[in-house]
Amino acid sequence: MANNSRTTRRIEVDGRTYFWEASSEQNSYMITVRSADGPGQVLRLTRIPLLTQDMRGLNAAEDVQEMVPELIRAALRRNWRPDDPGLPDFIL
Repeated sequence: MANNSRTTRRIEVDGRTYFWEASSEQNSYMITVRSADGPGQVLRLTRIPLLTQDMRGLNAAEDVQEMVPELIRAALRRNWRPDDPGLPDFIL
């Protein structure tokens, strides 16, 4: 079942601020990340497995929140350009 509630969250990664949100659908998450500095290329991460509980006892929302900094770093290494508006979404 889809969960249509989305909450935009703020996160700082390596001295830079981003806004991100996650939505779940069919046992996976989709995460969207934008620079807090203004319009730019949007990062979209799709089909991240949705786990109800992992071996550490964290719930799925906590798991996603813990993953976001590393997902942002991985996208930046792959040339995601959060400061360049007008570019198509960057899919990771």
